[in-house]
Amino acid sequence: MITAIAPYLIAAIIVIITINHHYIIIIITTIYKDRGSFQPRVGGAQVAFRFSQARPPSFFFSRLHGGSSRSEEKKKLIGGRSWHIDGMDRGTYGAFSLLIGVALSDQLSDYCGNLCLHPGSHHLLKAYMKSYAKACDDTQVDKGDVSALQAHRLNAVSLLRANKPTLDEPVQVKLHRGDVVFAMHKVAHLGGPNYSSDIRKMVYFRVSHRNLHTIRDDALDNLWLEYEGMKEVL
Repeated sequence: MITAIAPYLIAAIIVIITINHHYIIIIITTIYKDRGSFQPRVGGAQVAFRFSQARPPSFFFSRLHGGSSRSEEKKKLIGGRSWHIDGMDRGTYGAFSLLIGVALSDQLSDYCGNLCLHPGSHHLLKAYMKSYAKACDDTQVDKGDVSALQAHRLNAVSLLRANKPTLDEPVQVKLHRGDVVFAMHKVAHLGGPNYSSDIRKMVYFRVSHRNLHTIRDDALDNLWLEYEGMKEVL
C-alpha cells in the first residue's frame, strides 16, 4: 500500500514546491491585496484520495426510464446535509481563510470524486456560521484540562450537527490535472462520490490572513474582511 501511494506523495511534495510559483502567488496576493497579509497554514499540504465506489441502484434509474426528469431527480445524491465547513467535525472554527486545491488527476465529469461547492452558501449560512463560531468558542475553557477541552468540542460538534441546514445540490467542480481551485473558508463543500474507475487525487493547501485570530469574529458580519483585494471586484 505504501509503495502504491508513495508516487503520489512525491507528486504532492512537488506541488508543495510549486505553490510558490509566481502565478499562484499573484492570485493569492490579489485576493489579499498585500503579499504580507497572508501566510500558509502550518502543517503543509493535505493529500486527498477518493477511491472508486459502487454505484447505487438510483444512479442507473435514468437508463431504465429514458432520462426523464424524475430519473434526474433520482440521481441527486449529494445535496442535503452532506456538506461541511472545515473544522466542524472537530468542534473548531476559523483555522484558515482560503482553501486552495490542486488536481493531481483529471476530474472531467460528474460523480468522479469531484470537489463539490455550494455557491452563495457563505451568505445563506451567515446566521449558522455565527452560531457555529459561538459553539466552538473555547476561550473560557482551561486549555490545560484536556478532558474539559475535548468535552467542549464534542458538545460543539453535537450542536452543529443538530442545527445543520439542508442545502440544494452543489456544483461538482470539473478539473484537469494541474488545475487550481480557490474557495473561501465559509463556502460549504464536500467530496462527491466517485463512480468512475479511477482514483480521484487532489492536494489541498490552506492559507490564512496574517491577523486571522483578531479579525475572524468581525469577519462573520463582513464576509470579505479577510480578502481586501476582492472588495474592488465585488
